[in-house]
Amino acid sequence: MLEQQIPVEMEQESLKDLTEIITDIIQDNVVIDWTEKEDVKREMRKRLKKQLRASSVSNQQVESVADNYGIG
Repeated sequence: MLEQQIPVEMEQESLKDLTEIITDIIQDNVVIDWTEKEDVKREMRKRLKKQLRASSVSNQQVESVADNYGIG
């Protein structure tokens, strides 16, 4: 899903690394009933967006990715 939302200019290896980082961010913040806890979702969203922006992803794509992962 991520590869459909990130620019095609990004190399496959970079995309793979970014996917792994995002997965780690989500796994590090998951707690029981995390989908019900706004503070947990807020922290995930913050870390996810920060990483995407550091990876030169446009703001529009950052928002789209966050929304599609259910934490936007």
